[in-house]
Amino acid sequence: MAHLVVGRNLSEAWIEAMTHLLELPSGKTHHLDVAFPSSAEEDSVIRAALDGLIRKAGHGSQPHPVATVANTIFPLALYHPHLGLKARERLYSLHGTAMELQRRLPAQERESYFDRLVAYPGDGVNQLEFVIKRLAKQMTLAGPHSSAYETGLSAPGVDEMRIHAPGHDRNFYSFPCLSHISLTLQRPQLHLTATYRNQALVSRGYGNYLGLSRLLRFIAAEVGADVGEVQCVATHADAEIDRFGQARLQRLVNAVRAGATVPVS
Repeated sequence: MAHLVVGRNLSEAWIEAMTHLLELPSGKTHHLDVAFPSSAEEDSVIRAALDGLIRKAGHGSQPHPVATVANTIFPLALYHPHLGLKARERLYSLHGTAMELQRRLPAQERESYFDRLVAYPGDGVNQLEFVIKRLAKQMTLAGPHSSAYETGLSAPGVDEMRIHAPGHDRNFYSFPCLSHISLTLQRPQLHLTATYRNQALVSRGYGNYLGLSRLLRFIAAEVGADVGEVQCVATHADAEIDRFGQARLQRLVNAVRAGATVPVS
């Protein structure tokens, strides 16, 4: 059955989602819906505990820290809002250069979610810029459209920011797990909904929440809106018990709930 988690910030939302999954025999479920206000700052204790677990308990293919996962959705270090109108142009340019360098390294992932947003496979359309310009125009109107930024059947760049590329993405479990991003304008607030076909809550979930929150803050700043809520729907969610261990994951959740101030391994 679908399960809704609402947190006061992304960190609390992640803990609540993990708590729910760990109560299930398999640590897996369908239709996990997580929502939190993007304006609220994350909890540094929870993030440190998770990064500590990832660093010490990872095996096989080493999981990435939270910051690395978040940067696949929005590369925060490349955005310089003090540049004003040139900030977006600079962001796209720096990201393009970074991706060209990354594609020369065989061991690295060759694509990122942000890359799909600004250079969709095939025609290279910048969906993000299209949506920003459309929202910015709507912000100036007396009666702006609220839900004109999402439709599940539209072509990329028309009404939604699409991640999955039909005919291009053929793997069952690898990139991209994020299917699409939708935006809803309820002036003065802008809200974001993301749908994942699969979400690994430990190695990816928290970083996904952080990256989506940063993406929403970026778009809101560029169009002159207030940041609203992030909603993340995972059609399949996995606590990764087989990878990290039930006991280790439960200790992390219990320690955070008890007010631990140090990372938990």
